[in-house]
Amino acid sequence: MSLKITILDAGAKFGLHPSWRQYGGPAQYYMFEPDQEEAKYLQEKYADRSDIEVLPTLLDATAGKQKLLIYAHPGGNSVFEPNDSLYWTDLRPGTSEIIDEIKVESVTVDGWAKEHGVQFDFMKIDVEGKEIEVLNGAEQQLKDHVLGVRCEVLLNSLYKDLEPTFGGVGEYLRECGFIFLNFDNFSGNSQARFSEFSNTDRFGMLIALDGLWIKPPSVIEGNMTADTVYKYAAFGLTNNVQDLAMSILIKAAEPGITFSDADASDEESLLACQWLEKEVAALLFSLRDTPRYDNDLLASTFKKIFKKEWVKPGEYYRRYPM
Repeated sequence: MSLKITILDAGAKFGLHPSWRQYGGPAQYYMFEPDQEEAKYLQEKYADRSDIEVLPTLLDATAGKQKLLIYAHPGGNSVFEPNDSLYWTDLRPGTSEIIDEIKVESVTVDGWAKEHGVQFDFMKIDVEGKEIEVLNGAEQQLKDHVLGVRCEVLLNSLYKDLEPTFGGVGEYLRECGFIFLNFDNFSGNSQARFSEFSNTDRFGMLIALDGLWIKPPSVIEGNMTADTVYKYAAFGLTNNVQDLAMSILIKAAEPGITFSDADASDEESLLACQWLEKEVAALLFSLRDTPRYDNDLLASTFKKIFKKEWVKPGEYYRRYPM
């Protein structure tokens, strides 16, 4: 049993994604960032983190050399040229100016993983229009190992000669055995206004946002192991899908898969169990005053998963300090 999660981050500019920054269990992160200056910055930033490896490499459908366009705003760097979308002209004026062009090495996920003996549990992909190519180069990892994917998708085109990518990404992931969960969130960063006159949180043109895909729960339930259940639950808890996490944890407890820190066999397992307990406890505690969640339900659910008693009134913050 290994409760350490292995995560591929394709397009790692600015560092770890917020969804994984809140994760406190054991993990190994492989961060691929083709912008050489940014990769160097990240290598220095995470120099004291043995759980993070930053690679100055572009992920693609094939290995070789690739052109990377450097935008005025480095968050937009892409292999594609910008079009005349409202995103560039109105929402982010001036940021799509091409100020440089560099050549970078490209590899496939499958090729790199085979060479280094790595099996990825999760993938986060944010590569400015190149998402489908990254997925095409990761077919074996997606089919055989990956449990969940967070992938930025275009709902409207941002680049010349590139159609919106949501349909293609979704189709390919379905072929690899995934189902679509939802979009992460809607925010002003994803929407370009047609005018200032709007008083709702739905306005303008929705450009791009992160989609979430998972292997179906039935696949996990059909062959449950402690490490798979833990990783699946961790993805749900770190990606705002708490109901998914709780569902698999509760079902896993029936055949005896629980996460008591008293039963942890090594330091990594102990860290994983402690993190999971704290996250689930926080969720249950937040529901304590909601009518449908009486204390008996919270207590029995907690005991089923962690084989210990639920907190007594006034005890929560002593057991789980802020």
